[in-house]
Amino acid sequence: MKKLVMFLAAASLVTLSACGNKADQAAKDKDLAKVKELLAKDPNLVKAVSKDIGETALAIAAFRGNNEMVEFLLQNKADPNAFDSYGVYPILGAARMDRAQVIETLLKNKVDVNTKKKNGETALHYAAEFDSAEAAKVLLANGADKGAKDAEGKTPLDVATAKNNAKVLAVLK
Repeated sequence: MKKLVMFLAAASLVTLSACGNKADQAAKDKDLAKVKELLAKDPNLVKAVSKDIGETALAIAAFRGNNEMVEFLLQNKADPNAFDSYGVYPILGAARMDRAQVIETLLKNKVDVNTKKKNGETALHYAAEFDSAEAAKVLLANGADKGAKDAEGKTPLDVATAKNNAKVLAVLK
């Protein structure tokens, strides 16, 4: 359990520092080395779900937009289609936060662009809800279904319209 906590903490710190300054970059480099070290000792950590936050390291990295960490975890057999404790999979977090590069990386690793959560939402629904235009462009270019309906019968266009999300509306129309 201690190794899992250390691994997820290191992965989280690495992903959190992705947008930072020089000090954050130095921390990122150190933490990535730690993640590599931990995975070398226990490769199964890449598939672990944190008990406290319910997410995998891959989900955290995708949400934070840390493409370097996403690539590293995928190379080490992280499952890009694994749902976390909340029924969310990595591409949803990337779509929510408009992480187009991460979405491209995930799609290259056999993520189904139209996978649905239990409530029927797809990554394109998330992009529509959070006005993530760049994410929507990448999703659509890779076969995302504009007509997919969630459990309430709403399409991504319906969601974007209800939120008046102009950037993603321009992409969806």
